[in-house]
Amino acid sequence: MLTATSTFGKSTIFGAGVANGLFYKTGKDKTWDGNGDWSFLGGYFAHPPAAISWGEDRIDVFAVGTDGAMYERHFEAGQWSQNWTSLGGSFTSPPAVASWGLKRLDVFAIGQDTAMYHKAYGGNEGAGWDKDWFGLGGSFDSPPSAISWGPNRLDMVCLGKDNLIYQNYWEGKWGTWLRLGEKSDKFKSPPAMTSWTSKRLDIFGVGEDGAMHHITFNTNWTTWENLGGKWESQPAVVKSDPNRLELVAIGAGDDTMYHKRLVGDSWEDWESLDGGKCSSAPAVVSTESKGASVFCIGADNAMKTRTLSQGGTKWGDWSQLQGIFALGL
Repeated sequence: MLTATSTFGKSTIFGAGVANGLFYKTGKDKTWDGNGDWSFLGGYFAHPPAAISWGEDRIDVFAVGTDGAMYERHFEAGQWSQNWTSLGGSFTSPPAVASWGLKRLDVFAIGQDTAMYHKAYGGNEGAGWDKDWFGLGGSFDSPPSAISWGPNRLDMVCLGKDNLIYQNYWEGKWGTWLRLGEKSDKFKSPPAMTSWTSKRLDIFGVGEDGAMHHITFNTNWTTWENLGGKWESQPAVVKSDPNRLELVAIGAGDDTMYHKRLVGDSWEDWESLDGGKCSSAPAVVSTESKGASVFCIGADNAMKTRTLSQGGTKWGDWSQLQGIFALGL
């Protein structure tokens, strides 16, 4: 129900309000613009948003309207674009967005026919948005996840209607969908994906057994490993330093956010970030080396955040960011 992005030491968090319009707040640690106030970006949306930054002082946010079309609005040179721009299409899922370079954006979503669709800004047709959406095929019923590990490279993962996770990639042209793992490796959450270096992917999902599972690409694909726990939300993950990942998810039964860290090839134990219940899946960003900020919507429908700092050694207290956010999009 929320999305966050970071640029040059600041986090920006977006959420759909109770009227399904989009609100945002920008800040660092406990210093947030407007104190308890949220800024309104307007619109009326059917699915949660996705946001990304391609460089300093530039943020793009995407959401699917009640008409099924994709809409975009961006922040640049200290101000937001005047209106939402329709990118067309007809979609049944929230979007995913990636950027592999300055002035390059790639946005994805699931169409009415359950296939994956893609549109690029700064793509083959030059400056601006591609005229048409490009169909990537497949049959999916969950939000996709997209990332770039370097120039001219995109990776896309999604949960298929058969509850298996599939991956596709682009290096000048699209490949074919690859099933990750065996036919018995089934999942009940959309996947989350990140990359900490060129030719490295880490993908996470909640299996049908309720546990967190992880698979890596580093020249070749590994098999899925079981990271344990019992989870009721899709995970969120971010690179906080070279060879270092911060993974969060909401525990089944207690609605508490938990955190797990990967350093090199070694996982640390799950730790509870207790201090209030979460009613949404989490979001996480990194604004400094070995640091992270996590977000969720609380039981009171307000946004809250907690920050990892001091070289990744200390979590601050939960801070209330106020607002009232939708939970049923």
